[in-house]
This record gives sequence, C-alpha cells and structure tokens, in this order.
Amino acid sequence: MKKTSLFITLILLSFMGFSQLRIDKTPRSFAKGQRVEQLQIMNLPKPDMQQIEQEDEENASLFKPRRFGVNIPVGVDFFSQAKKVTTDDGTIWFLRLEAEDAEAIAFYSSDFYLPEGGELYLYNSDKSQVIGAFTSLNNHESRTFAAELLMGDNIVIEYYQPSWQSELASLEVTEICYAYRDMDELPKDASGSCNVNVNCPEGNNWRDVQRSVCRISIKGGSYYYWCSGTLVNNTSQDKSPYVLTAAHCVEESSSSDYNQFMFYFNYESSSCTGSTSSTTRTLTGASLKAYDNTYGSGSGKSDFCLVLLNNAIPQNYNAYWSGWSRSTSAAQSGVGIHHPSGDIKKISTFTTPAQSVSGSYYSGTTHWKITWAQTQTNYGITEGGSSGSAIFNENGLLVGTLSGGTSACNVSNSQKVDWYGKMSYHWTSNGTADNSRLAPWLDPTNSGVTELAGRNYTETNALTSIDETNNPLVLYPNPAEKEVTISLMENGKETLINIINAQGNTVYTTQIQPNENHKTLNIQHIPAGLYMVEAISEGKLCVKKLIIK
Repeated sequence: MKKTSLFITLILLSFMGFSQLRIDKTPRSFAKGQRVEQLQIMNLPKPDMQQIEQEDEENASLFKPRRFGVNIPVGVDFFSQAKKVTTDDGTIWFLRLEAEDAEAIAFYSSDFYLPEGGELYLYNSDKSQVIGAFTSLNNHESRTFAAELLMGDNIVIEYYQPSWQSELASLEVTEICYAYRDMDELPKDASGSCNVNVNCPEGNNWRDVQRSVCRISIKGGSYYYWCSGTLVNNTSQDKSPYVLTAAHCVEESSSSDYNQFMFYFNYESSSCTGSTSSTTRTLTGASLKAYDNTYGSGSGKSDFCLVLLNNAIPQNYNAYWSGWSRSTSAAQSGVGIHHPSGDIKKISTFTTPAQSVSGSYYSGTTHWKITWAQTQTNYGITEGGSSGSAIFNENGLLVGTLSGGTSACNVSNSQKVDWYGKMSYHWTSNGTADNSRLAPWLDPTNSGVTELAGRNYTETNALTSIDETNNPLVLYPNPAEKEVTISLMENGKETLINIINAQGNTVYTTQIQPNENHKTLNIQHIPAGLYMVEAISEGKLCVKKLIIK
C-alpha cells in the first residue's frame, strides 16, 4: 500500500534548500528497552591478514590507491536471519553481526528496497555510533545500498515497519566491508605527523575550495580503497554534482560498484590541532562519465576520472563547486587539499612553479611536478588516500589531479614531490570519445572558456528559468503510477532530467540525448507523492510538477 502524506508547504521548502538523505532519529528499539547483548550473533570469518599486509606492501610501491578494507561475503536475506519483535505500532527486526578484530564495519546490499514508512538503522554494539533512519528516500533504481563505516567489530542492523504498511522491504545483507586500518579513532594508522590540518593558518586563503574536497570510499570488487575527490563547477552553472578524482582509484571497480561509492563531505577537524571530525555528511553512489583507463608510465595519459553523484548535494552540506583552469601555463604557487590515508582533510603548499618534466614516472606532457614547501605549521605532503585530489593554482582554480609521487614525512626535502595529471590534458587529449575527456561534461554549453570560477550553492546566476506558460517540458500521464513519459518540444542538446521529492532529494536522474524528443521512465520504485521534474540544458531550467499515485 502506498500512503500519500506530502504537503504543498514541503514542496515549496524543497526548492529553498535540500535536506539530509537520511533522517536523524533514534532507533525504535531504544525506547522499547531491547538490549543488544540479548541478540544472537552471526559470526563472520576473519580475512587472512598476513596475505593482506603483503599485498598492501606491494601496492604501495606501485602508486595503487590505498586499501583500507576487504569484503566478507554474506549473501543472506535479512528477514530470514533477523529476530522479529512485534510492538504496539509495528514490527522490528534485528540482526547482529560480528567480524573479529575489525576496526570498523560497513554494510552493503545489492537488493535494497524500503517501502514508505519503513525505517532502517545501523549502530555498533555499544550504541556509541548510530546512523539512520534510512527510508524509502534511499531507494535507487539499481536496488543497491551502502552505509558509512561503524567503529568496532560488532554491529546491529535494525528495521522497523509500521503496522499500516503491508509491503515488506527487500533487504539482502550482501557483504560486509571489514576495515582493518585507517580508522581515525586509532592513532596507530593515522596519516604522517607532518601533515597539516586544512583549518590551520595555511588554509586561510582557501576556505571556499576546501569545501569542495571530499573523501571517497571506493568499492573495487572485493576491496575498499581511500581516494580523494573534488566537486567541480560546469559552464551550465547548474550545480550538477560532478566529482573529479583519479582513474587509478577505480581500476578495480565495475559499473555496479559505482553505486556503492561513499562520498564524505566536511570530513575535517574544526581546529588546527584536532584529530576527528564531527560535521561529516555523506552521499552514496555515482555513475561514471569519463576517465582515462590507460594511465601509467609511458602511456601518454593523464589519469583522471569524472563521476556524477546519484543525488544532488543538499544545501546544508555547505559545499562549494570548485572553479578550474585548463590553461597550459604552469601554476606559480598554490595548494593541494586531500585526505591522506583516509584521514581528516589536510592541506599541502607549494611556493615554486609547477614543472612539466619529462623523464619522470609520468610523461612530461600529461602531468605537473609539484615540490612541497615548509610552512608555518609543518611540512604538508601527500599519502595513499590523497590520490585523485586537486591541486589549486594561486587563483584558487583546479589545475590538476594527483596520480602519485615520492613525498612522505620521512624523506628528504628534494623527494617531497608529487605528479598531478594536468587539467589541460584531461580536457580533450586522452581521446576523442566523450567518455575519455572532460570537455563535454564541464563545458556543456560549448562556451570554449579556458577558466571557470567556482560557485556556492546559493548563488543565483546559475540557470535561466523558462516561463511556465512557454515551458517545452511535458509529462504524461500526470498523475502517473508505473511509468511517466518525458516529452521535450525543443531538444537540440543533451538534457539532464531530475525528479525531486518534497525533501529536496533527487530520487531519479537520467539524461535525454539530443533530438530524442520522448523518454519513458519506470517509476514503480518511487513512493507516491508530489514531485518536481527538472529539465536542464544549455544553462536553461524547465520545471513541472508530477504526481505519483
């Protein structure tokens, strides 16, 4: 049964600002007095840590992304294993999992669907970390789901369904990420002591661009890696959630893995000396748009990857879309902002011009060589986990992405160097197809500009709205139930389509190709309610209301 309970006021609020993609609530069982220690434990096998350590040593010398976790296959239906408790207003199911000696655990599902009213919670056994509620807003057409890491080796999955809802959720516990290093509560695996927190004085001139940098948990087959990425602006100025990182970060990732990438925004200390973050916001899932998959020594490629997040960036994430320059002129000075070893956000400074150097690991035409400088606080460098992070020039514009280097806290100053794939090379030089260059995605208006300024969420110069009386966007049927057809009366360019719910969350995103005047969408997975449909093309925005019944 679908239950419609959305109000027009919420619809209006949704276009004033987005909200979180999960609802911060206390699990239902906490008020019912359910004790975690009374739950039966499903014990999971411990990975072969000796083999993992050997592999990590080998990977470190090859500029591989930094692995922090391995998967433990589970492959069970949650409801077949969970304890069921009936309450006065619904039903609660519990499943407790233990992975011996894990520093942290994350839950992944390849069959995920929550009906309206359902609430999913995840928490560790001492209840010191609780995430949720996840609801039908988290349903995705891929039916995949991933959650952020929970500290410790023991977690509880709790699902509540109200008595009025008869439709049961689909919830497979497909696998668990067994995190064995780089957890911030465990100083033994923190990044090197010479790294500089982004909120030290070195970051004072870079407060906008620091908000564009995110930590990424990359799923690559059976492993999980840390990389860094940057939210980037495009010439449509439409706040499309494009994140730029490195191709070598995703070399093990399948197309389905992208839907389970985790993006951590604001993962930083509020002070210069802090070691933990209290303001982190996360988003799950992305789709690959373009990358260079033949990077490396002698390849003549620049090692970039551009993804589009599955969800719009909520306004309360306080994000910034970085500007960029594709000029071939070398930056005279600047900074790199990144997450070394998956740690809180750090900043590294260079005060001598970038060099396009031949004879290095990377071709001199594809990469900038950066030499780091001693600064007021310390000697910022990069580490595994920094891969894919941006280098910003003296004007605060992104000019490259990190591939690797020799920098470390314990090497000589002459070895504190790194190589960044050039933005100018990313643009069109890795190939002629759209999926091998940045130009089609970051300059969708074909403006030809070589530089683009960054933007905040609330800037109003983003899109030109088309008058409602002359709107070329048509939806039918409307109200719709299982399918809705999008009709564009004028469609000479690629058009981005977003379906946005009352909370401001994008629940469906697709693209209509040039001269494709109609496209039918399957909307059975979207809960009943009132939505807004956006069509964005060439900097112009059309909006129509859609009722799903």
